Amino acid sequence: MSSISEFTEVANILNSEHDSQPLSTSQNLVTSEPTNSTKSRPQRSWIWQHAVKPPPGQHKIYNNKGAAVWRCSRCKPTVEYVITGGTRIIMDHLSRIHQLTEILPLKDAKRKRADNDIQASIARMKEVGERIRSQRLTNASESEIDLLITRELFVNWLAADSLPFSLCKSRAFRTFLQYISPATNDLLPESDTTIRQDMLGCYMQLKSETKQRLQSALSPIHITCDLWTSSNRLGLMGVVAYFVDEDGFSVISRSLFER
Repeated sequence: MSSISEFTEVANILNSEHDSQPLSTSQNLVTSEPTNSTKSRPQRSWIWQHAVKPPPGQHKIYNNKGAAVWRCSRCKPTVEYVITGGTRIIMDHLSRIHQLTEILPLKDAKRKRADNDIQASIARMKEVGERIRSQRLTNASESEIDLLITRELFVNWLAADSLPFSLCKSRAFRTFLQYISPATNDLLPESDTTIRQDMLGCYMQLKSETKQRLQSALSPIHITCDLWTSSNRLGLMGVVAYFVDEDGFSVISRSLFER
């Protein structure tokens, strides 16, 4: 029995010593210093040049809900956006309200390098071009090139051959265009968004003309449907109208709908 009592006494002493010792730093559940995984990343985007600076000792500004926000330094009263929502809406705010955009020296340098590549390609092509210069098919003056006609013919080509809008940004295509007609190369936009808008404008104009011709048709309008597969393997259904035009000499067929 004495051995059991001695064992119990020793165990009580060890437990009391363990309870009196404080938890180590690694055992604490809450620490005042952020871990490496929670430290803020450097804010490199240009939008932070126009943001209110956070208080000393803080990396970010937080709203009353505890969310990190970007706060405009130019707006009174204060305008702020939650950072997790992305930077596109912040860029739109700076552009639309304050007419501020990103300054891109790297992009300018890239454009200059691309221009130099074009000039180098042209120089190489001229060596071959001297032998076939007499075979040039056009002698039209570049001053006769019309901006609207150029862009309309380009989008008509894209639509007719199912070509991508991004063709306008092809460096090889631009080099070819610069060689045969630098003025045309300057007139043709390099943005596929602009080309898409041109395409939509041509569509709306053709739609208006089609409505007018249908309204002035001399004969009943006959509707047919057809199915086919496009060059990019897309299944399409079209609705085509047949009628005699207002002059009374031609039977016209117009595509009214494709899907």
